[in-house]
Amino acid sequence: MKRQVQVLLIMGVLLMAGCAGLETRIDEAPIANAATKADHETLATYYELKAKELTKKAEGSRHKASLYGVLPYGGPKSSVTFAQYYNAVASRLEDAAQESLALAKQHREQAAVAQQ
Repeated sequence: MKRQVQVLLIMGVLLMAGCAGLETRIDEAPIANAATKADHETLATYYELKAKELTKKAEGSRHKASLYGVLPYGGPKSSVTFAQYYNAVASRLEDAAQESLALAKQHREQAAVAQQ
């Protein structure tokens, strides 16, 4: 039985590690060198996808907050509850999503005036 639990834990860790690479990323060089309409459109699309990703993560955190509720986060003597922790995480993710949408809007505006 103990061996089965260990195998399941290892499989879970491997699955989580495999999903870690799914997050949308971009290098800093294309942002600094964006000059054409296509460059700005690409960056705007990236930032919109990033905002969707962050919003989805925020929804997951809000869901966790509702599930775990008043259970103490960090141990039985902690004054912080899971709900407080996950709601704070969700707020930070939502703020990041709004920043990403603002950057997307900025690049859409730059794409409108950029040369081909």
